[in-house]
Amino acid sequence: MSNNYELSQEIMSSSSFKKTGSDTFQKSFSSNNFKSIYNEFNASQVLQNLYLGSEFDINYNEFNDINITHIIYITTKHQNIPNYNNITTSQIIVNIDKTKHYDIDFININKQIYTLLNSDNTVFICCQNGTTLSATIILSFLIQYGHKINEFNKYLSEQTCYKFISYDSALDFLKTKRPNISIDLDSILLLHEFTDNKMQQHKLQLNCNYKI
Repeated sequence: MSNNYELSQEIMSSSSFKKTGSDTFQKSFSSNNFKSIYNEFNASQVLQNLYLGSEFDINYNEFNDINITHIIYITTKHQNIPNYNNITTSQIIVNIDKTKHYDIDFININKQIYTLLNSDNTVFICCQNGTTLSATIILSFLIQYGHKINEFNKYLSEQTCYKFISYDSALDFLKTKRPNISIDLDSILLLHEFTDNKMQQHKLQLNCNYKI
């Protein structure tokens, strides 16, 4: 399948699945049959056209049933991802800086995800276990673009404790979709910083709008 949307080469890369090699990641895809291992398909539907799961949830037959068009794998190092007919496979390499902390370009990653979703694609975002890195990306996406998503806005309007999109509101929403997510400390700190920056930008916009 040719890419309908060209993912930024600075943060994403595609790779064909190689039959050779013995690493765990390749083995997890070798049978292409998640059900035979765990007897169920555990990907979680976060939004109408956005799913979250682990590498073990990648199953071509299941993905055809829910019309997945893009698989985005979140990882800290390059992985060999299988290619499927009619599904575009890509990966986001999360950098780890000299202090061994994550360095994630949330703004550009989220912009690309939003473009895909807004172009009638259905996207599956995963990491090894589907609980930390991939969940972190989706949380940042909700923080950045949640105000444009009707389903998320409806949830916020029903929760009287939330007056704006915060880390806590995004986390609580995501837990209603995938209760087993587990965000590590580095990701929490990054997401809080990202939320604070978004709030500062919002305040500046409000101030500009009210200037005479």
